Amino acid sequence: MKNEKRELLGYFGVDSGQVMITDPCYIEGWWEIQDKNPEQLKKYPHLADYSLQGACKKTLSKKKGGMLGKGSAVVSSTGYGDGEYKVYATKKDGCIKKLEIEFF
Repeated sequence: MKNEKRELLGYFGVDSGQVMITDPCYIEGWWEIQDKNPEQLKKYPHLADYSLQGACKKTLSKKKGGMLGKGSAVVSSTGYGDGEYKVYATKKDGCIKKLEIEFF
């Protein structure tokens, strides 16, 4: 399309056969609850699946992915499993319109 450009943003490594897309600010909050005050998981039970175990449960399902933590993240199986994967951005008028991960 006009004014759109697809470019390689970079690569990321995978050692668990899955990928998670999340806002980095959620990671710090989750670790703080997990490490310093695990009792808060009773108050915020939706954060319990925002973990490696929660990601595995979603990626091993028939759907091969899904949402974690009531919208805190999305996870997916990575096709062939572990490896290094390319991430592309499609930009329109200088803004990122779309991200694509090329698994194979």
